Amino acid sequence: MKKKKAGLHLEDCGQFFERTRPDQIDDLCKDIYKKLHPQSGRLPDFSKDGEYASWYYSLPDLAQLLHDPETYRKKTIKEALELVEALDRKIKALEDFSSSKELKKFTASKAYAEMMSSPDTKAINKVLDPASSSALTSLEESLSILKKETLKKITEGLKKQRADLFDAKSELEEEELSHPLANAAVDIEYPLYEEGKKDPQRIDVLLSDPLRKRYAIIELKQWTEDSIVTSISENEDGDRECIVSIVPGKKSQPHPAVKVREFYKKKLAAEKGEDAIIRCFVYLHNQMYKDGQLFQVPKDPKLSIYDDCPWPNNILYTRLWHGSLLKRLTDLFDEAE
Repeated sequence: MKKKKAGLHLEDCGQFFERTRPDQIDDLCKDIYKKLHPQSGRLPDFSKDGEYASWYYSLPDLAQLLHDPETYRKKTIKEALELVEALDRKIKALEDFSSSKELKKFTASKAYAEMMSSPDTKAINKVLDPASSSALTSLEESLSILKKETLKKITEGLKKQRADLFDAKSELEEEELSHPLANAAVDIEYPLYEEGKKDPQRIDVLLSDPLRKRYAIIELKQWTEDSIVTSISENEDGDRECIVSIVPGKKSQPHPAVKVREFYKKKLAAEKGEDAIIRCFVYLHNQMYKDGQLFQVPKDPKLSIYDDCPWPNNILYTRLWHGSLLKRLTDLFDEAE
């Protein structure tokens, strides 16, 4: 009988943190890779190579959050402030351009018509005159929205985003200090085998207290909301699913909240027993806010991704809301019997 390939097991979150330090992360990635692909003679470039890059960046981020939440909080507040300041600059540049004579001249030009039908930012910049190009380039990702939104709507959206970010940053600054998650064991790429199938599905990170049969499934994503679209569709069995399409050109896949609850949780419950307490989480460490399409999951009576979730009835967390994620984890593992 062929030996089943397990993931990498670490005794606690302290060991997880030590193994993901900058001078250790390459070795950790190698250990995981060799467990999953024992016959492979080639090691990928973990800092660049597709899904393996998530080990390289997402695992150290999660490890620091669990082991040293106060340092993590300070770093997040600093990054949020930098993002707020960047949005301030974008809004000012857009407002300056909106009120300029160059705008009227530009919107009456052939270049503007070409821009409105242009497929991407590079093509847009090619058709702009130097003055307009300089003004618009400072807007970065907002350029692509110009094809379907007015400048005023873009400005309003940026202001709302800025306000939400500032409020969330202020809330994080006032939060009570979190304590580290000390005792939970950590399994990376934990396999869930299914009868009749050769390869298992794998949980990115499984935190566990086996003696008390408590488990936390954590799906780690490096998505940003401006690169995805969510929709409801029917699968091959006729069941309705929430689907995420990654732009550009990648295959659609189940929404991560569906994935952890409908696939991973059910299989883990079958393995660990009906009395096991299992909670599900999705964490996007490089996404600050939560106002985009990824979080506007279409509500459908046949979808249950909101079940098992206390307020705010979601299992997706972004960086500015890491405190809520950590609180739920400590409630799960630290509460008394």
